[in-house]
Amino acid sequence: MIAVQFSSRELLQAQAAARRLGGAIAVIGMTLIALVGLALGVLLTRRLGQLTEVASRMTLGDRSARARLTGSDEVASLGRAFDTMADAVARQEQQLREQRQATELLLTSTAEAIFGIDPEGRCTFANPACARLLGVRSEQDLLGRDMQSLIGLAGRHEAPSHRDDVTLRRADGSSFPVEMWSHPMQRDDRVVGTVVTFVDISMRKAAEGALLEERNFSSAVLGNAGALIVVLDREGRIRRFNRAAERLSGRSFAEVEGVSPGTPCCRRRRPKRSAAAPSTRR
Repeated sequence: MIAVQFSSRELLQAQAAARRLGGAIAVIGMTLIALVGLALGVLLTRRLGQLTEVASRMTLGDRSARARLTGSDEVASLGRAFDTMADAVARQEQQLREQRQATELLLTSTAEAIFGIDPEGRCTFANPACARLLGVRSEQDLLGRDMQSLIGLAGRHEAPSHRDDVTLRRADGSSFPVEMWSHPMQRDDRVVGTVVTFVDISMRKAAEGALLEERNFSSAVLGNAGALIVVLDREGRIRRFNRAAERLSGRSFAEVEGVSPGTPCCRRRRPKRSAAAPSTRR
């Protein structure tokens, strides 16, 4: 049996040395942990800051901003998801721009006047033809205006309609006839506005008036002419029959209209003989 003797002083010194060594190791470990945590925090903060900056650029309208974070951590996964969402938003906005450009091209190119109104009758859009026909400088001058008070547009237009007897008012106070179509816009079974299309028919109305005047004049001349006048169409049917023809034939125009002159109904009607007076013999 071997006996080892230590003095109490040596034991105390050894314990103190062990405590100092343990404390040093603990301090070093905590320092390393703190440094690693700080490094991870700085890296995480930097990547989150990069993602936040990209999101801010997207909000301000920079649709080319992308995070492009690498790695397999959650922040990198979040960055890739953000980039995917940004790509989808950019594609949708491009499609919307193309659709808007096509609509604007259609509105600008069409000769018909087109404008839209909300349920209160305020103008929501208009094309250049509408501005030109209404006598305003540009379609921007119509936006937000009450079209009923501005041009005399009446009615609520809650159902599709077509009219050719509408009169609109220009900006200078003059009026003109139009042919108008209106189509309500519905959302969730509720009318949210109306699209109105119209064309100026002033020339058509003038031509119709001139044609009617010419027709009335021709009818008056033919009717009052002393000579027999019969007008036939290409198929040889009677289309005009003046008063002289009625007197000579003994038939009215209603009796011979649309028939050929050789038919029995067009033959001259013999006047009825008056009954002979009875003879009186004495």
